Amino acid sequence: MLPRTEEANARYENPDNDPLGLWTSVALQAKSGSENNIYEYTFPNGVT
Repeated sequence: MLPRTEEANARYENPDNDPLGLWTSVALQAKSGSENNIYEYTFPNGVT
């Protein structure tokens, strides 16, 4: 693995002082990778 740059580190925060350190949230509907890798997720309340 390559070390992250300061520019990449700037995308992470720790607003809740998580002892595990810096983190970022990503919207569940965010797309990445190939369009052939499409998966559905069903939440506990039944929403897909």
